[in-house]
Amino acid sequence: MWAHIMGLIGQQLTVMWNLCANNVVLTIATAFVSIGTTVFAADDNSYIYVTNDTGATWTQIGSGLPWSIGVEDLFESAGTLFAATAIGIYTSADFGITWIPTNNSIIGNVYHWKLFKFNGKIFTGTFGGGIYSTDNNGLTWVESNNGYIDSPVYDLVIHQNQLFAATDGGGIFTSTNQGNTWSSSNSGIVGFYLSEMLSSGSDLFCVASGIMGPKIFKSINNGASWTDLQLPLI
Repeated sequence: MWAHIMGLIGQQLTVMWNLCANNVVLTIATAFVSIGTTVFAADDNSYIYVTNDTGATWTQIGSGLPWSIGVEDLFESAGTLFAATAIGIYTSADFGITWIPTNNSIIGNVYHWKLFKFNGKIFTGTFGGGIYSTDNNGLTWVESNNGYIDSPVYDLVIHQNQLFAATDGGGIFTSTNQGNTWSSSNSGIVGFYLSEMLSSGSDLFCVASGIMGPKIFKSINNGASWTDLQLPLI
């Protein structure tokens, strides 16, 4: 999606892909993360695979992750791997071999979509539980929902030292104090399902969908206002 977007806005991209997972049975690959030259991949059945040879061979790992809960995002912080799943956050301290639930202070088994780190804090965006953060690498989590209207959070990005959250139906929210408080940033982009955001230089982009089909919005003023680029999406 973003390769197509950046090509449409004037950046020429040449991309070649080769199949490099011949021994992997992935239903839908949902997340990737790397630690050095080691690459981890997850799928929507909660299988975790690892490669140390740039994808030539893969090994299935991941004891402790319940099957079929779905891994939506993978993230690494201080040598610990985090997995955002349909029933909470799981972590691994041994390069993905074993996993344990890490949900202290998170209310209920909410669906986690996104993991993101900013200024020493890890944030997780959820479906129905708002936004949580941890400043101790997942030992405990606190709600970061002051000013945030409860909507599923599909993406979190940093732009110009501000944290932005893209939601399903609630618009875009931004925080200038590491998630302590949030305010809406929706001028020109109200009423859309927002799935992805991208910070590129001084510009901020957002992929949206609604009754008029998919759209791409751009902000040149830190999210204060948004403009429909009216690009021909494929």
